[in-house]
Amino acid sequence: MKIYLMRHGAAVEAREGIPDPYRYLSADGRQSCREVGRLLREAEVGFGAALSSPLTRAIQTAELIADAIDYLGVIESHAGLLPGAQPQVVAADILRRADAEAVAVFGHEPTISALAAYLIGQPGFAPFRTAQVCLLEDRKPVWKIRPDALQFQDLHIP
Repeated sequence: MKIYLMRHGAAVEAREGIPDPYRYLSADGRQSCREVGRLLREAEVGFGAALSSPLTRAIQTAELIADAIDYLGVIESHAGLLPGAQPQVVAADILRRADAEAVAVFGHEPTISALAAYLIGQPGFAPFRTAQVCLLEDRKPVWKIRPDALQFQDLHIP
């Protein structure tokens, strides 16, 4: 099974009238997501299921990536991807989707890196930058894309 983990793109700051759950992607955040989406499309990445944190910035990120790769399925909202959530619950839901062959997961720090660590059976995983994607295949890290570099970085562990 392939699992694409992605942290949401850069968002506007919380302020009066825009509390944290309603923070939306900034113009730079939207552009980074579009560029990462283009790179994923060029690499012929696809997925059969998508899960997202219910917060605005994560859902917007999921929608931009889904649009870039022509994913037409539903993007499911999952409270297990909220900031600070424990990874076990969402991990179980992801792994139950083996029929999807590939699942995209959109969330926040520190939840997304905690989920990566849990899925690969390690005590920790490097924090994700905004709009960063990491592929886990058969519960092993394969590559990541950082939006500042816009290139794949091999993560295979010998």
